[in-house]
Amino acid sequence: VGTSSSAGGRHSLVAASHAGSDDDGTLRLGKDLMRTLSTICATQEYKDALASLPEDSLLRSSFDSIDEDVDMLLEETALAMSDWALAFLDRIYLLLHAAGEQEKASKHRGVASRHSSADVANKKNFGRILKETMVQMFAAMDEETLESAIRSVVRFLQEETLAFAAKDASNLCQAVAAARLMPSSDNTSNVASPGLDALVPVLIDDLPHHSNKTIIYRLRCMAGAVKYAGKAVLNHRDSIVSAIDCAFSHSDRHVFKNGCKLLRHTLASQCEAYPISSDCRPRLRQSGQASIGRSSQLRDDHVVWHVPSGEQIDFAVDLLQRFVIAKLHGLAEEENLSSSFVTVGEESEEEGLKRKVDALRWRRMLRILRYSLRGCSGILLDPEDYESYDSPGLHASFRRSSSIPVDEEDELEVGPHVKANRAL
Repeated sequence: VGTSSSAGGRHSLVAASHAGSDDDGTLRLGKDLMRTLSTICATQEYKDALASLPEDSLLRSSFDSIDEDVDMLLEETALAMSDWALAFLDRIYLLLHAAGEQEKASKHRGVASRHSSADVANKKNFGRILKETMVQMFAAMDEETLESAIRSVVRFLQEETLAFAAKDASNLCQAVAAARLMPSSDNTSNVASPGLDALVPVLIDDLPHHSNKTIIYRLRCMAGAVKYAGKAVLNHRDSIVSAIDCAFSHSDRHVFKNGCKLLRHTLASQCEAYPISSDCRPRLRQSGQASIGRSSQLRDDHVVWHVPSGEQIDFAVDLLQRFVIAKLHGLAEEENLSSSFVTVGEESEEEGLKRKVDALRWRRMLRILRYSLRGCSGILLDPEDYESYDSPGLHASFRRSSSIPVDEEDELEVGPHVKANRAL
């Protein structure tokens, strides 16, 4: 920029690097670096150096309008970004079409033309970047743009069934249906998911009467939609339960597996804590300061988190009771097994060979149990020296050998969340 300005800038940066150094010899480089650069850019010497640059200089042209109204610039940028977001969404649809056609072509050409390990790694990285981009794009949308984007996604899901791009379509549904802060009439914000409210009727509509590929595609999209939808899942519990029932009663193993994924993501969305996507973008705490050209500050940033409520935990318990505990006991009764289940060593090898069980049904049951544990594992306590069971059977009460014993009959008043955890 200039000799004198550069010299002063280097001196200020060195001073900023030494600022805040402790007496123990620790040197924190870059402390308050952006604030120091902002101070340098606000000096008259720096502005004079910019004014002396040629008119065709890119650096000068970027600072010619620095004194304009920042609010007006932000408003114009927001209007342009709304149109850009919808156009970008159309490009995402084209990417999904292209991914599906490429995968379909590789399936028909045989083993020689299938993807290598490098292609698989590149595809995973591309999918990860695309998912994060879609999540942040929908999180930054205003209510009017979000409404238009939701209508566009609903129309895309109604018109297209891209079986070979089901994972990317699931990521799209995850971004659309993620819980967000919505303004209410009393000037407060409540957590809702307008995307999930729009997607569920489309994905569940006449689900059992579609082809296997369409059922798999819609179950995959539904699993992505409920992943971070928060409490809005409770408004569609009947539809979700009917979809899981449809998948578990289906004879196709791929449909069954995607039903397990839907159960897993539904349990995780109701049991785990995760940030609300529309509120997890960094902000500047100082009021009246423009955010253009300044680094974000994550420290002391009050991000709103989804915290499971007692009703959500009760819904998770109901899912476990319906699809795991009840089915497990029903299968044991049909196979003439005891209610306590036969353990190793309780019967001889000859008796074990005589017992005939349906291996396929038990394999399915174990898959359901595995996906269920993966879904609710985030809320289960770690084992710490459990004592012997108080009562035999599947519903045995665990006692923690710690200074704070768990007593279900204590007289302490606990909230619904704690009661639901104990039930789980």
